[in-house]
Amino acid sequence: MGLDMYLSIRKVGNDESKPVEIGYWRKANAIHRYMVGEDAYQDGEDNCKDFIIPASQMIHLRSICHMILKFAEEKKKNPDAYRMLDNGIIFETWEDYAEFLLPTAGGFFFGDTEYNEYYLQDLRDTLEIIDKWREVSDEQTGPYETIYYAWY
Repeated sequence: MGLDMYLSIRKVGNDESKPVEIGYWRKANAIHRYMVGEDAYQDGEDNCKDFIIPASQMIHLRSICHMILKFAEEKKKNPDAYRMLDNGIIFETWEDYAEFLLPTAGGFFFGDTEYNEYYLQDLRDTLEIIDKWREVSDEQTGPYETIYYAWY
C-alpha cells in the first residue's frame, strides 16, 4: 500500500476514450500535494478521483522542479550559494528552498517527508514525466485534457 499517482491524457468531451498513460509516481507526496493541495486547482479535495490538470499547472510544476534541482546541484559545487526571492527572502539551503516552493505532504501511506536524495529523485522523475507529457500532447489531434489520479 502507498501513494500511487498517474498522469494521462484523453480527448476532450469523450469520457469513453481510453486515456493514454504518460507517467507514474510512487509516494512522491510533494507532487501529490501540488496537484491536489489547498493551493492547487482542487482546493485540497483529495478524494482519489480523476482531476483535470490545466497545462499551465504542468508547466509551472516543471519550472519549480527545475529551480530546486538547479539550486541543489549548485549547493554541491558551492556551499556558499543561496537564493533570494523578489520579496527579499533568502534561502541558504536547497532544502529550505524546496520546502517553500514544493513542500512535502504527510499521510499514512504517503512515504518520506524529508528533503533528501529521494525527494530530488522524485523531482527528476517529474521532469521526465512532464517532458513526455509535452511530447505526447504535441502529437494529439484535437483538444485533449490532462488527468491526474492518485490512489492510496
